[in-house]
Amino acid sequence: PRFNNHPDYVQAAVDAGIDVFSLANNHSFDYGPAGARATLASLQELNRRAGRGGRAVASSGLRGTVDQPFEPAEIRVKGWRIGYLAVTQISNEWVTEPLLAVVDYNNQAQAARFLQDLSEITPRFDLFVVSYHGDSEYVTEPAPAKKRFFHALLDAGVHIVHGHHPHILQPCEVVDRAGGRRLILYSTGNFLAGQSVRARPGDAD
Repeated sequence: PRFNNHPDYVQAAVDAGIDVFSLANNHSFDYGPAGARATLASLQELNRRAGRGGRAVASSGLRGTVDQPFEPAEIRVKGWRIGYLAVTQISNEWVTEPLLAVVDYNNQAQAARFLQDLSEITPRFDLFVVSYHGDSEYVTEPAPAKKRFFHALLDAGVHIVHGHHPHILQPCEVVDRAGGRRLILYSTGNFLAGQSVRARPGDAD
């Protein structure tokens, strides 16, 4: 399937209280570079409206041109400086332009570069969140390679790892690191989804 939503859906999410959007998932490039740029334009329009009395939102995972770095979104909450960076393990469509943040934990060189970049970025923030879209669908336990990678994210200074893509819940883990406890959510399942027609108890067995 190739997914596409009207901007009104984004506005409805904002009206419902969503403050941050991960734009990195396996469907982010379904409509190629034009679709990726249209997604960014929709969020930019929302933030333009925010200047006229609306509420601003943050996002991460896509960029408009290859000259722009994949910088984390910066969110300020009660004096805290929070970094939010979204990446995906896979794309369903061949990424003809590198506008989508792709980091495959099975690609050792790619994962190592990402971890090195993170270790230089995370000290700038009081709290840092990585949103990671990957792993197999409908599997109740995280892949061993994903577990190792998520722990390495904590070593690079990440405080919260928010995993998704399996469409069902996987375990969470609280890990002690220097400076306090860190949280790994291996997969938070679906907040809203229309895929229940195929998902049945026992599918992951």
